[in-house]
Amino acid sequence: NFTRREAVELANALNNPLSVGLKRTSLSEVGPSLADSAKQSSFLAAGIGTFLTVAFMIVVYKFMGVIAVVSVFANIFMIVGVLASFGATMTLPGIAALVLTLGMAVDSNILVFERMREESLLGKSLWTSLMAGYEKAFSAIVDANITTLISALILWKFGTGPVKGFGVTLAIGIFTTLFCCLVFSRAILEFGVKYNIIRTSLKKGMLSGCNFDFFKYVRASFIISWTIVLLGVAVLFYRGDKTLSIDFTGGDIVTIAFNPDKKIPIEKVLALSTSTGEGSLGEVQASYQVDISSKDEHLVLQVESEKGQKAFDILNKKYPEAQLKLVGQTSVGGSVSSDITRDAFISIALSLLAILVYVAFRFEFSYGIGALVATFHDVVMCIGLYVILGLFGVGSGQFSAPMVAAVLMVMGYTINDKIVVFDRIREELTLKPNLSLKEIVNLSINVTLSRTLLTSVSTFLAAGALFLFGTGIIVDFSLMFLAGIVVGTFSSIFIASPVFYWWNKGSREKVEK
Repeated sequence: NFTRREAVELANALNNPLSVGLKRTSLSEVGPSLADSAKQSSFLAAGIGTFLTVAFMIVVYKFMGVIAVVSVFANIFMIVGVLASFGATMTLPGIAALVLTLGMAVDSNILVFERMREESLLGKSLWTSLMAGYEKAFSAIVDANITTLISALILWKFGTGPVKGFGVTLAIGIFTTLFCCLVFSRAILEFGVKYNIIRTSLKKGMLSGCNFDFFKYVRASFIISWTIVLLGVAVLFYRGDKTLSIDFTGGDIVTIAFNPDKKIPIEKVLALSTSTGEGSLGEVQASYQVDISSKDEHLVLQVESEKGQKAFDILNKKYPEAQLKLVGQTSVGGSVSSDITRDAFISIALSLLAILVYVAFRFEFSYGIGALVATFHDVVMCIGLYVILGLFGVGSGQFSAPMVAAVLMVMGYTINDKIVVFDRIREELTLKPNLSLKEIVNLSINVTLSRTLLTSVSTFLAAGALFLFGTGIIVDFSLMFLAGIVVGTFSSIFIASPVFYWWNKGSREKVEK
C-alpha cells in the first residue's frame, strides 16, 4: 500500500538509525505485582502439594515410592540446573512446563511399577518382575515422551512469548524425565533388589483384575461430554471479549502519587479486581514503580478501558489518608500482541497434526485419529469448563498471557494417557489373537486403569493444593490443570479408544491389515 517514494523513505529510515535516533524519556524500577502474602501462600500451596504427592507415592508403593520421589526431585534439580546454565529466568509459563514435566515423571515411574505388579502377580521373582516391568513399559514411556517432545519443539520453533518459554522448558524436562526414569531410578531399584534392600514384590492393587464393560457407557458418555463441549463454546461466544484479560484487550494505565508514609499494600489494591459490588472494576493489575532519576515512587494501575478515572476515585475514597494524586492516565493496547495469539493457535494446530503423524507412524493411522479427536476434545472442553466455572465465581474465567501456557499444559498432559492405552492395545493384539477388537480395547482400558487413576490422583493432589491455597493467577492456572486431569482421564476411557474402535468399524482384521 506504499508509494515508491514512501517505501524509499521508510527503507532509508530503517537503514540509518541515526536519522531516527532513540531518546530515553524515563527509567523506572518496577516492584513485584504479586504481593508478599500472595507469594508466601503460593509457596505454601506448592509445599503442601508436594507433600501430598510424596505421601501418596510412599503409601501406595512403599520403598519403591521413595525411590520414585528421589527420582522426581533429581529431575527438578536437573531442569533448574539446565535453565540456570542458560541464564534463563523462571516465569509462569516455565513453571507450567515444570509442573507438566513432574506429572510425566511421576507417571513414568507409576507405569513401571504397575507393570512390575502385573509380573509379580504371575508368580515371577522380584528381579524378573523388575526387568520385565522396564522392558514392557519402555515403549509406552518413550512414545508418550516423544509425542510431547514433538509438541514442545513445535511450540519452541513457531511460538512466541509465553508459548516459546513453555516449549523450551518442556523439551528440557522430557530429556531429564527419560534419563531419571530409565537410568537413575532403575539403577537405584536394581541396587535395592540385588542387595535385598527391597525384598517383597508389589501386592495385588485395588483395581488389579477388574473387568468393567466400558463400552456399555460409551455412547451416553460421548453425548454428555460433547454436549458440555458445545455448551462451553456457546458460553465463549456469548461472553466474547469478556473472557480476555487486559493482557489481550489493553486498557487504561493510571499513574498515582501518594503519601510515602501511608503506602497502600499491593494486595489491597489488587483486591479491587475481586470485588463485586458498586466498586467493581473488573480486572486490575498493579505495581509500584520508582523513577530512578527523581527517586519518586508511584502506584501504577492497569485497568479495563475507560475505567482509569473510576479506579482512582475508588482508591481515593477508600484510602483518603494516602493523599492520592492522579499524575497521568494513558490508554494502551494489549501486552499480548495478535502475533503471539496467532502463533499460539498455529503452534497448537501443528502440534496436533504432528501427534497424528507420529502416532500413525508408530502405531497405525486410526490410533492417530483417536488421539487427535480426544486431545481436541480435552482442550476445548477444559477451556469451556474454565469459562463456565468463572460465571459461578470459581476462578476468574478470563484468559491472560500465562493461561495460554495452561492450555498447552493440558494438551501435553492428556496425550500422555492416550499413548499408554494405545500401547497396551497394540501389545494385547499380539498376545491375544482369539479376542475381538472390542474385547481387546476393553481389556486394555481395564489393565491400564490402575495406572491411569494413580497418576491422576497424584497430580490432582498437587494441583488441588495450588488451587485451594494459592492466590491470583495461580488459582486460575491450577483450576485449568485440575480440569485437564479429570477430562483427560475421562477421554482416555470414553473418547480416544472408542473413536479408534469406531474408525475401524469394530474390525480387528482392518487394524492388523
